[in-house]
Amino acid sequence: MAEKKDVILGISLGTRRLGVAIGTKKELIDWQLKAFAGVFTPTKASKMCRVVERLIEIYPVSAIALKASQPEKRSAGINYCLSALSCLAQSKQIPFYLYSIDDIENRFMKEGKKNKMGFVSWILHIYPELQKEYRKVQSGKGLYYIKLFEAVAVIALTLRIQ
Repeated sequence: MAEKKDVILGISLGTRRLGVAIGTKKELIDWQLKAFAGVFTPTKASKMCRVVERLIEIYPVSAIALKASQPEKRSAGINYCLSALSCLAQSKQIPFYLYSIDDIENRFMKEGKKNKMGFVSWILHIYPELQKEYRKVQSGKGLYYIKLFEAVAVIALTLRIQ
């Protein structure tokens, strides 16, 4: 297993889906999509935090990187989850980094039209172990996997992978 200083927990936050990934500069250690049915409730936010807390217990996480929408576009539920995850990171004394989709696109899409498929291709280049998920996104049948690629992208941003 990687040393603690190298392991980043990436999260793409949504009120219905949570994309999570654990990775280093060299490899992805774990990646998952978690679904949370129904309307947003504080109980749902607690379940999301428990998923993240379990990952922190299992892996030697040195930082948490989270992708969330721009502040003006966030729902009350997203803000609630964001606050809860920030408090969790603070209580565990783990650095917490917040990124937007613009941050991801600006980092991985220097030229041409910026879109989600473009950054997904860049992430696949860095972490080829996501080939199966990439094919699902590319076919149009697994667009919800974008959350997973966003979680991996914030890992790469935090590690400053080129």
